[in-house]
Amino acid sequence: ERSSRLRTLKRMAPAILPLSRLRSSLKARLQHPLTEPEALAYARQVAEALRAVHAQGIVHRDLKPSNVMVRADDTLALIDFGLARPALAPSAVTSPNVRVGSPYYMAPEQIDGLPPDARCDLYALGILLHELLTGRPAYAGASVAEVLEQHRKARPPRLPDPLARYQPLLDRLLAK
Repeated sequence: ERSSRLRTLKRMAPAILPLSRLRSSLKARLQHPLTEPEALAYARQVAEALRAVHAQGIVHRDLKPSNVMVRADDTLALIDFGLARPALAPSAVTSPNVRVGSPYYMAPEQIDGLPPDARCDLYALGILLHELLTGRPAYAGASVAEVLEQHRKARPPRLPDPLARYQPLLDRLLAK
């Protein structure tokens, strides 16, 4: 049943989200600093989109700024369900123990090739929240391997003092 919902979602997405109504990706929007209220509003919208997707038993698996579109009215739309699949179900898209997603936004479980569930998307939301608030990736390294290792073992990055009140939320989203 979840697989049929995912197929329906992939079929309906172009009709629900006409390209003519899109302004840019969140990735493009991040090229300019966001205010704290803008960052929080965007994070809230992404969280609400994930809640709707997860309610259908679907895990996105590739949440990142380029998969979040900004509409002309400044609301967001979650796109690119190409790697999405029913939570904890076998996938025809990938083989077991294969890493899928974008290295800068990957949950430790994805890196380890474990079956995904909603927590993988929430981890990516935490990484996105950090970037929305600070304008910088949560983890950086000289290589993809370094970034992946930070996701697996590093403590959640610290927010600057003016944003410290959001650290407990970030810590919960990035719990390993």
